[in-house]
Amino acid sequence: MKLKIKLIPFLRYLLLFIILTLSITTSLFIINSCDKKDSRISSTKESILAQDKNNENQNNPNNLPVETGNDLAISLALQERLRKIVKDSLPAVVHITSIVEQQIPSYPFPFPFFPDYPEGKRDVEVYGSGFIISKDGYILTNNHVISDAKEVKVILMDGSEYKGEVLGRDPSIDVAMLKINPGKKVLPILKFGDSDKIEVGDIIIAIGNPFGLDGTVTQGIISAKGRYNIGINNLENFIQIDAAINPGNSGGPLINLNGEVIGINDAILSNTQQFAGIGLAIPINMVKPIIENLIKNKPIERGYLGISLQPMTNDKLKYYDVKDLSGAIVVYVDKNSPAEKAGIKPGDLIIELNGQKIKDMADLRNKVMMMPAGKEVILKIIRIENDKKQEMNIKVILGKRPSEITQGVLESNWLGVQISSLNDQIKQKYNIYGIDKGVVVIQVKRDSLADRAGIIEGDVIMQINDFEIKNVDDFYSTLEKVKDNKKFRFIIYRRGAMILITITK
Repeated sequence: MKLKIKLIPFLRYLLLFIILTLSITTSLFIINSCDKKDSRISSTKESILAQDKNNENQNNPNNLPVETGNDLAISLALQERLRKIVKDSLPAVVHITSIVEQQIPSYPFPFPFFPDYPEGKRDVEVYGSGFIISKDGYILTNNHVISDAKEVKVILMDGSEYKGEVLGRDPSIDVAMLKINPGKKVLPILKFGDSDKIEVGDIIIAIGNPFGLDGTVTQGIISAKGRYNIGINNLENFIQIDAAINPGNSGGPLINLNGEVIGINDAILSNTQQFAGIGLAIPINMVKPIIENLIKNKPIERGYLGISLQPMTNDKLKYYDVKDLSGAIVVYVDKNSPAEKAGIKPGDLIIELNGQKIKDMADLRNKVMMMPAGKEVILKIIRIENDKKQEMNIKVILGKRPSEITQGVLESNWLGVQISSLNDQIKQKYNIYGIDKGVVVIQVKRDSLADRAGIIEGDVIMQINDFEIKNVDDFYSTLEKVKDNKKFRFIIYRRGAMILITITK
């Protein structure tokens, strides 16, 4: 019995030893098998790599980057094309320096104890770009590059410097024409392309002088077309690009792979005033029709309907029995305007112009402004009368658009406002309906008499004391008449209502 009891622990240890031995033996067998398999795989891989390298050496004797033949050929061809475009285009891009007079305090630091201390002026330099379009020295740029310039200098890529003469400007699309006298020198030029043929994804090149760095070249693609309602220019149809542009690029060319100018770089959208991935260029086809006007400094007469508009909204879809928000609703028709003469009425929904669909009110305005005065157009409208929907085509002969905004001179205006005539652009901007007389406040000087009285941007001044204000001339003549008064009464139209504002000096 004792012997039996002693054998039981021994058998247990023996069984445990056998299990461990079998486990270790099995593990070693598996590891050995894997090593042999890895060895075979490694051997096979080395054989394949050696074969691939041999084939690569035979097909790629110059040790070029490993790509398929077609991909490499395309990459090298594109690189060579970009090099040629830049080489050919750079000499025709110019650096423009405008000397602008700037109002500044005559003391070197703020002096709050003497707020009426006389101010001084100094000359500052504004930098931009441009490009030569004729061998005798005509240069395109942005209007904002040379606006209010006392003097304009043009520097070519070879370092030669010329005095620039401002010939003509079109602030509505922000373009201007300069002229230099090159003497006997034959200038390099850039040719125009067709901006209507561009597509999103097309490769483009931008050239200019950002931050004064002459001849800077950036490359990207067209990100979008037909950008408007941004609020930069009166007439907008921007090309959006992702090629880096910065302050100083303004006025430089946007070039396609044919080496042709398809746009003029105009602005960036950025919270930091530096490139953030969105650049905007003016399509060159917007500029082509007015080249002669710019050269000869002739007025640019853009089309005019004489209507105020508002956008389509979801609550009006059922009323007009339409399925989308395209089109523009007429809310007011100017007296004796082309639209009134043609029979357009308030409430009409304009859905097409010459067969082209109208996306929204800004799209209609752009299309009309791109047409010359006197042109006959056909508007397709939807009209609701007696609860019945009618679709009709109306012929309209476009009138001459009123001149650009007329601004007062802020410094010499004792009231402290800049004003504009009540033209179509201003009505659209400030949603002014049913008002034909008065002037619109477009800027109020801080701490001025007007500012303290509560006059704000967008107000329509219709009467000062007992004098009716019909236009800009009435406004300034009235200010002169009442400037010595101590009390003033203004009748103002603001956001659909008439209000009275009093001011006491």
